[in-house]
Amino acid sequence: QQVNEARLFAVQSLTRDLLGIADTLESAVRSVKPADLHDASKSFKDLFEGVKMTETNLHKVFSNHGLERVTPLLGEKFDPDYHESVFLMPGEVPGTIGEVRTVGYLLNGRLLRPSSVGVVMENS
Repeated sequence: QQVNEARLFAVQSLTRDLLGIADTLESAVRSVKPADLHDASKSFKDLFEGVKMTETNLHKVFSNHGLERVTPLLGEKFDPDYHESVFLMPGEVPGTIGEVRTVGYLLNGRLLRPSSVGVVMENS
């Protein structure tokens, strides 16, 4: 059992380190708008496709090793077991998610990192 716990700790540590890379790749892909690609050079389009493929392959590796994304939906009720509130914001329904900063992850069904979200506050 100690060997299994040591192995799990090592996997968790490596995985947490890789999540920052996944976040950076996701941010890079989201920052490019379709209109930007339409007028871009072939080199830029190839670079963009390479970044997308790298992100896709990284998530396949994650999946193969039991790592699963937890992507909250806008308007979903805030759940402190899976979400970390990083700021409050105005909105329609208090206590719901108004913005997602980073997605969360489960490792073999256990929370590895909560999603960082903005939560709609009560009107005062």
